[in-house]
Amino acid sequence: MKLKHMIVAACLTTAIVAGSAFAFPGKERGAEPVKRAEYLQKSLQLSAEQQKQVQQLFEKGAQQHSALEKKYTIADRKKFRDEVRTLRDTQKKELEALLTPAQREALSTQKERYGMHGRHGKRGHGDGHRGDRDSHGELAPKVEKPTT
Repeated sequence: MKLKHMIVAACLTTAIVAGSAFAFPGKERGAEPVKRAEYLQKSLQLSAEQQKQVQQLFEKGAQQHSALEKKYTIADRKKFRDEVRTLRDTQKKELEALLTPAQREALSTQKERYGMHGRHGKRGHGDGHRGDRDSHGELAPKVEKPTT
């Protein structure tokens, strides 16, 4: 009987550990700052010193973001979002301070061209998805399309 309980406990533990990897996809933040710095190096022609500083900035931001994830529970989601938004704003200002005026202009042009959230300009599509939220994460009012 004890063996049966141990097997069940081992299976549950394995399922919980494996499930947590799927519950928080993309949390391997170690490579993300490097990739982001490499992308900016190519698109903005950063100097070697700028690339190093940008990578350090992104790594610091990733560490701070991870610390916030550990600090807040799901119940404190709004506080978490507010602090992450503040963190992003601070990081944006620090990044812009590292860039030349021409590089800031190129970055601004990229953001306008591709939108703040990548190629499609917003995350998610359709009614009720994340893409229908305003810049603060709140649901945007639904606009009725006129019928013809």
